[in-house]
Amino acid sequence: MSHEQEWVVPVMHIELQRRGPELRQLLGTAFFLNTAGSFMTAAHVLKDGQAAMEQKGGTMALACSLPDNSGPEFRPILEVSYAREPYDVAVGCVGSNSVKIGSVGGIGNKPRRWDAVQAIGYPLTAQVDPRKLVHTDPRSLYSEPRGYRGHVLRSLSESRQVLADKEHPDGYELDFTIPLGMSGSPLVIAKGHQFSVVGVCVGNSRAEVQDYRVVLIEEDGKQFSERHIAKEYCGLADDVTSLIDWTPACFGGISLSGIGIPNSRRPF
Repeated sequence: MSHEQEWVVPVMHIELQRRGPELRQLLGTAFFLNTAGSFMTAAHVLKDGQAAMEQKGGTMALACSLPDNSGPEFRPILEVSYAREPYDVAVGCVGSNSVKIGSVGGIGNKPRRWDAVQAIGYPLTAQVDPRKLVHTDPRSLYSEPRGYRGHVLRSLSESRQVLADKEHPDGYELDFTIPLGMSGSPLVIAKGHQFSVVGVCVGNSRAEVQDYRVVLIEEDGKQFSERHIAKEYCGLADDVTSLIDWTPACFGGISLSGIGIPNSRRPF
């Protein structure tokens, strides 16, 4: 078990059967904020899970690693709170007081253009066969997370700019894309063996522009044209350093900055 698996976990829609849990859908990734089971993820991950439960039943849970590597322990999500619009950020809690977060150094400072960042999570292509609707093999329920490394292309400001004609929060464009399953992953700055969280990965930005167009006219008057379209993709992460004073209802009035301090009592 890698140390990242102690605090970065898959969010899953599962069905509890006699023979064991069955994976219905890998929803995304979440990460713990403290030892008491408080976690953060992308808001759309939990909303997708809620919609799946309303349609098909089942349970939305975090697949947490066990110290002896005997398999995942599924911890149902008990409460959730959503950050204000347009942030795609949510927090929640699971019934646990044994989470280890020795790798996490808390909320970091805002990164700047060209600063090195990393993301850790569970992309769909690395976990399961997406062609299957139900996964009963226990090995499909948990595996090693995948890491991505790159740089901040630019910072996004909620108050100063729009992105693809849509409102967006403070955040970051990244020079690597966020695949399915990685939504909710922590965007971190590494300092030795410590990670400082600066954002939540939420998706991708796509842009297309016509680079050039060539028109050819044959002798018989027929016209042929060729267009070259330039496409750009970049990952998107919502900034969490702007949310440190947020007091989610499920945290019982404690702010995000306060919840990240490990303590022996339940913070919610």
